Amino acid sequence: MTVRAAKPTDARGIARVHIRAWQIAYRGLLPDYVLDDLSVDNSERRWQMRFIENTTQTLVAEDNGRIVGFVTLGASRDDDVDRQQIGEIYAFYIEPGMCRQGHGRALWVEALALLREQGFSEVMLWVLRDNHRAISFYQAVGFTADGGAKTELWRDQIEIQQVRYRQAL
Repeated sequence: MTVRAAKPTDARGIARVHIRAWQIAYRGLLPDYVLDDLSVDNSERRWQMRFIENTTQTLVAEDNGRIVGFVTLGASRDDDVDRQQIGEIYAFYIEPGMCRQGHGRALWVEALALLREQGFSEVMLWVLRDNHRAISFYQAVGFTADGGAKTELWRDQIEIQQVRYRQAL
């Protein structure tokens, strides 16, 4: 297994992991029609745009040359925190069939090291309130809920309730 900085040619592999992870992890948390309608092709185009815009950093985990996970990070996007001091994990996904094999932890260690190198003293993330599997992972790696909560309207029709978790770096 290798963890490295993502490059534009990784867009399809990242999109594949992203869509599969959503379709498995969010089943029962989001409507089936939303998950069934997700497209690797559409996601790949969005990832290609992210590489062009170059506004975030993404690390990938590879296993035998295949992308099996990724993490995207940068400065916090929240208005109620010091964005110079608090980094954020924007997305963190592992290929569903590759969970519990060390890929997530390896990505996690590299992501936190990168945030430390960039001068952040804390890291935060948002997670679906009812995504107990993800919350268990975040708690296992040292995150605690900080009381932050928000409800976002996704695709102008679906309310997504999230809670915020934090960890000192």
